[in-house]
Amino acid sequence: MRTDPSIAPKLKKAPAEYLLGNMVVTTSGNYSNSAFICTKSELGIERIVLGSDYPYESMSSCTGFLDQQWLSTAESQQLYETNAASLGVKV
Repeated sequence: MRTDPSIAPKLKKAPAEYLLGNMVVTTSGNYSNSAFICTKSELGIERIVLGSDYPYESMSSCTGFLDQQWLSTAESQQLYETNAASLGVKV
């Protein structure tokens, strides 16, 4: 609810909808099963891109963690390739 219409613009969507439509997260640096599951559940696999904290973490740690996440072949392709390509990243 807006308390002062002069400072709060009228929105066509709820603030959370704007965030969900414009947010992309990476797998970088947080290898927590529960965090990954929550992110995938709330944002969807299409909002997650592969990322690592190289050189501070190894790619084998990153991919090893992701290999344990019960992703389908299509979800793995999205995570490793398609999602980044949709953002204009050449893979």
